[in-house]
Amino acid sequence: DGGGSGEPRRTMRWRVAHELLETEKAYVDTLDRIIRIFFHPLRQAVHEKKQEAILSKEQVYGVFFSIEDIYLTNYALLGKLRRRLDAWDDARTTIGDLFVDAAADLDAYSDYVRHHKEAILTVNDAEQRNRAFVQFVDAQRTKYKLALGLLALLITPVQRIPRYRLLLASMLKYTDEAHADHALLTRAHSQISAIADRVNEAIREQENFKRIVEIQHAFDGNIKDIVSATRRYVRDGPLLKVCKKNTKWRHFFLFNDVLVYGALCSNHPP
Repeated sequence: DGGGSGEPRRTMRWRVAHELLETEKAYVDTLDRIIRIFFHPLRQAVHEKKQEAILSKEQVYGVFFSIEDIYLTNYALLGKLRRRLDAWDDARTTIGDLFVDAAADLDAYSDYVRHHKEAILTVNDAEQRNRAFVQFVDAQRTKYKLALGLLALLITPVQRIPRYRLLLASMLKYTDEAHADHALLTRAHSQISAIADRVNEAIREQENFKRIVEIQHAFDGNIKDIVSATRRYVRDGPLLKVCKKNTKWRHFFLFNDVLVYGALCSNHPP
């Protein structure tokens, strides 16, 4: 807890600051990979026009909406965090002011999240209908030995702001009220929490939308129009369907606007 002797509190405060730095390093590296491995080659194919582009200009900028702005913001934040920890003095070093100063730029995440659903739609549609896109993504993943696919990489900015809120709350817990950083962390946590609330609502929508994409993939490619920008998943489960000669178990998926069912396949769990 936040009690105990001064030494454990100082140790825990350092550990949280170190975790903040290390996770920021990994996150900025992920942003760099998204831009360097996927965004720049796709954008180059659009502008060079030496061959038919894999995606249109509108699709490319829609999928990677504001990703470079986010990268620049977090690259700068990473540099400041690194300098603070390199010169760490628990009695004087502050972290909260870095996030207070960055809050306005970090609010750009709200725009990214709002556009993320459209990015999922574009990537999902390209995976279903655009052979060149599938080949490009597979080739890049193989070349750079990427464990995560493009959609999994694109969700990382959506997840980062809620992580900041947790880390700042932990740091505040282990910072004495008399410390100069306490008031700064309190202000930073409040500002980041406001952004995180907007992001979390979008995350709930993304998770629902992701479930719809998973359901479409479970139908062995026989149905290609389950995914829709206005559709919301409600629930699913097995039901007995009455047929002409007998009854059969089928798996039903209820959405806000349609009911879909099918026979289960062992290689495609619902």
